[in-house]
Amino acid sequence: MISRQGGWPVRGARVIDLVTIAPSRAGSSTSASSSTYPHVPAAATRPAEQLLWVDLTGKETVISEGPGTWVHPRLSPDGSRVSVDIHAPDGMRDIHIYELERGQFRQLTRTGMSWESEWRPDGERIAILSAAPAGRWSLFWAPTDFSGPAELLLQSHHAIPASWLPDGKSLLFTEWVDGGIWRMTPEGDRQPQLVMRTQAGASFPRLSPDGKWIAFVERESGQSEVVVQSFPTRGPTYKVSIEGGGEAVWSRDGRRLFFRRADQMFAVDVDYEPKIRFGAPRLLFTGRYDSAQLGHQHYDISLENDRFLMVKHGEPEGPGEVRVVLNWFEELKRLVPTEH
Repeated sequence: MISRQGGWPVRGARVIDLVTIAPSRAGSSTSASSSTYPHVPAAATRPAEQLLWVDLTGKETVISEGPGTWVHPRLSPDGSRVSVDIHAPDGMRDIHIYELERGQFRQLTRTGMSWESEWRPDGERIAILSAAPAGRWSLFWAPTDFSGPAELLLQSHHAIPASWLPDGKSLLFTEWVDGGIWRMTPEGDRQPQLVMRTQAGASFPRLSPDGKWIAFVERESGQSEVVVQSFPTRGPTYKVSIEGGGEAVWSRDGRRLFFRRADQMFAVDVDYEPKIRFGAPRLLFTGRYDSAQLGHQHYDISLENDRFLMVKHGEPEGPGEVRVVLNWFEELKRLVPTEH
């Protein structure tokens, strides 16, 4: 049976992926009757996105892979599931949950405009940023047992969920348009309360496991840096990163603070006695993984504090050569004889 692909009749396979006619020179032209044709192979298919474990030395273990663009992986509090923002090839972007034991994805939101998920400490709900159905980027939360749709928590200009308090009753978020770090109580009055707004643009907070310290990003002289301060009572600030940093994540025991600078992952030891002190940043590894650049955490740490949950993007490759095909029309007739 003859099928038609790319405009040419072929038997079971494509003969020519992509043919490009070169611009004419010195009055010459290329036509179907010519025996010489420039052939540009089609661009390679984009490699799959990869959800990975990356240990403290940079060694990778693939968890899952698939199409689209994956960003912002988050580990559930019990370590059994992962939430990932997936940009589908059709342009829709939604939150999906991956079950580590079963190796299965399930789509949590279906608005086409939802991302930036943060698990509540009990694992029963996830806070998300979505533009539907509120009509502008607002704060929602959704049950993680798939029992219902996402519910609007706060209509805002651009509220990005960032960190839950340990008891799960309050959520910290960054207001990207109005600025500042804010707090709200989903099961209370839901009125936002300003935590801090600094001249250096404090944003993307991350609370320590005991809830007594808050790490966040500020821009000093145009460069992002990781800063730590006591919480909820604000005391002195401690600059943790050196020469730039963002995406701060605490270890599960609060004894280390991780941050990224471009493709580099750093660790800083934290000592609390007799008062809080931070060690010098240590470079753990360098690698190209999904990163927010602006400061929001686009990775997570395992429950055992020995590996990171990260995403590696597939890198599409364009055609790297132009081939000149001689006697191409005769060859095409030989490969695909005409049926009458």
